[in-house]
Parts: sequence; C-alpha cells; structure tokens
Amino acid sequence: MFGKILKHDFIRTRFLLLIITGAAVLAALLSLLLSFLMPVMAVLALLATATLYLLAVQLYLYIDFYFTTFGSKNATWTHSIPVSGRQLYFAKLLYITLVQYAVIVLAVVVGLLLSVTVFSNLWAQLSAEVFGAAEIKQLSAMTGFFGLLLLVYPAFSVATTLALIIIGGNGRIGRLGFVGPVIVYFVYTVAVQIVSLGLYLVSPVYNYATGRFSTSGTLIDQFTWAFTGNTQALEEASTTMPVLLLILSPLLAIAGVWISQHLMHEKLDLQA
Repeated sequence: MFGKILKHDFIRTRFLLLIITGAAVLAALLSLLLSFLMPVMAVLALLATATLYLLAVQLYLYIDFYFTTFGSKNATWTHSIPVSGRQLYFAKLLYITLVQYAVIVLAVVVGLLLSVTVFSNLWAQLSAEVFGAAEIKQLSAMTGFFGLLLLVYPAFSVATTLALIIIGGNGRIGRLGFVGPVIVYFVYTVAVQIVSLGLYLVSPVYNYATGRFSTSGTLIDQFTWAFTGNTQALEEASTTMPVLLLILSPLLAIAGVWISQHLMHEKLDLQA
C-alpha cells in the first residue's frame, strides 16, 4: 500500500510537474539566447530560472499535500485508503522529498554541463577572479559546507514545512481553511528569525570560508562595520553562521516529523 500511495501521488502530480518543468526549460532556452550578447546576464537569468523552478515545484507539492489531506473533495481517496495516518504521512513525505532532490539534481547537472560548454570561457574568468586569491583549504571548506547543506537541508525543509501545513490544518486554526497553514508558516518564520538573531549573539560561529570555529558573534562584527567602516569585520561576518543555528534546523525537522505523524495518525483515526 505504501508503494501504491507513491504511485498515486506521481500519477496525480506528474502533469503539472511536467508543465512546470517545460516552462523552466523554455525560460532556460530563452536565457541561453542572451549568452551571445550578454553572457553575465544569461548566467543570472539561468540562476533565477533554476531558483524559481525549485520554488514552483515546492509550492505546487505543498498545496497539493494540503488539499489531498485536508481538502473536502480532493482528500476523498486519501481518507478512504486502508492505511494509518503515519503510513500516509511518511509516504507523502518521501514522495515530496524525492521530487525535490530530483529537481535539484537536474538543475545541478544542467548547470555543470552549461559551465563547461556554453559558458566555459566566462566560468574560467569568474573562477579566476572569485577564487583566484583563495587558498585550497578555503575552497575545500566552502565546497564541503555548501555541498553538505545541499545534501541535507532540502530534507529538513520538507519535513518542517509539512509539519507547519499539518499544524495549520488541525484544531481551531484548521477551520480557517488554507489560511491556517499560511498563518502558522508566517508565525514560524518570524519566530525563527528572532531566534536566529539571538543565536548570532550567544552562539559560537562557523566560518565556512576558512573552516574554522570562533566564539565572536557576527552580529557584533556587523555593527562594528556599520559604525567604523571596518571592511574586514564585514567580510568575516558575511561568511559565518552560528553553530547553534546549524543544529537548530535538524532539530526542528525531527520535531516536525514527530508532530506530523502524531497529528496525521489522530486525524485519520478520528475519521475512520
């Protein structure tokens, strides 16, 4: 039954996913036309296309998850299958996560192919200017840091966002319909921003350009730059992240999975 849920979700969503992918391909081809006139603008346009493509796929899958779980008409099949709420949740979590990683892999592969073909000269020039003065240790630290984020953060993001949708679709706030998850997401975003701001003051920081840890707060460094014009402080602040903030993301994802499977199990049990 777990596989049937995945198959059903794929069949139901593949048409619009293909439309979104087709629109992204068309936008990418139009961007490539700029490469003959303005190569830099073409690169920026392709980056914007890749970003919007990922966001569009995410938004569609999240909206689909809400209406097939909490909607009155679209959730008929979901609520009629003989599975527990936990099984249903984990199946949908897996499907959305796999699709998101597929989109990321597609964007990365296309980007790498373009960087060694159409934009090979521009890439060589930018690499020399941006990375020319950097040490091998710095490059390896940055590559490892962003590679790790690209590998694990999408899964954390899906787990957290689905939790917000499920929380917003349950209880009294769920009576507001689709507005419920939007309110929960807004409150969550504001709360995370406030917590992140506080972590900059109290947490040790990790400099992903050098691969080193420091006890100095980057927020203080930014204020120092603002009032004294210290460019070195700004450079250090722009390449650092609070260690506790890096730990916060997986903790929120784990909490989101636990809350989600619990609420989904209760919801389907009550409807059974």
